Amino acid sequence: MKTIQHIIYFGLLLLFSLTACEDSARESVNLSEEVDIKSFAINGTQGIINTDNQTITVMMPEGTNLASLAATVEIAAGATLSPASGTQIDFRSSNKSPVQYSVFNGNLYNTYKVTVRAIGDDVIYPLTIYNGENITPEWWTVGSAGDISSNFGNPKPNALNQTPYCASIWRNPGDDDWTGGGLGGLNIDPTVYNRFTLLVWKEYAGDVQLEIQGEGAGNQWLKVWYAGDALGEWQKLEFFLPEGHGLTKIHTILVAPQITGTKDDPNFFGQRMYWDELIAIPK
Repeated sequence: MKTIQHIIYFGLLLLFSLTACEDSARESVNLSEEVDIKSFAINGTQGIINTDNQTITVMMPEGTNLASLAATVEIAAGATLSPASGTQIDFRSSNKSPVQYSVFNGNLYNTYKVTVRAIGDDVIYPLTIYNGENITPEWWTVGSAGDISSNFGNPKPNALNQTPYCASIWRNPGDDDWTGGGLGGLNIDPTVYNRFTLLVWKEYAGDVQLEIQGEGAGNQWLKVWYAGDALGEWQKLEFFLPEGHGLTKIHTILVAPQITGTKDDPNFFGQRMYWDELIAIPK
């Protein structure tokens, strides 16, 4: 009888110990630790940190030898970095194979891919197609747009768009979905530039469309959602050409700031819509 009691006793003791260990392990996981890189600089040149994509890009002066450079990296107090700040790194192949920097803090870690380039080393830069100031080709009307301007006053300058001018149309309740503006006479190589960014400002949520026209294949209709939780604010939208699109040259881009919804909405009585900073981004 005592043997059975001893077995039960030690079984309960073991179960209690395992439970306590599990609770202790749970309590040791701290999900609030900071694992971001706050700044990244090489010889005083600040890198561009993209926290969404976990990438860092540093553009060094022309002629910089990328074979042995030491980065000065700022991270949260208590965190560790690998490779450590100040470590000499060979960045010559980082354009094709980015160098990884990992931040560790408690139970968490974060990894950034770092690319370092020297100006003039066959770098392909973003191509500004329209910006409202010094690059201002005339937009022509698309669909049933009756009022279009390539040099309209910025309705609400903010940190995302501080420039004074932009493009704008007045959207009527019965306008066709594709109503907007167009630019022709372009000469963009889609094998080099495969995505576009556009700033949009309106007070109606819904898809914004870029219609890409060119040679080698049919038109490409690229749609991105303008979020309803930031109406009346500039939003930066990014449009991607699909893989295998077949285009060999882009000569025309049409912008439709509201591709769906208004024509059948009895509560839509018309409004002015704006766009700015149409930029082609290299691969």
